[in-house]
Amino acid sequence: CDCSKVPEEFIVQHPSHGNPPTLFLVLRGE
Repeated sequence: CDCSKVPEEFIVQHPSHGNPPTLFLVLRGE
């Protein structure tokens, strides 16, 4: 996953970032 693009706040709220569903949320956030 591109953790560098993910805000620390998002990582804290979603420890499972990198999974397809969460990754989709990241794309929507952008």
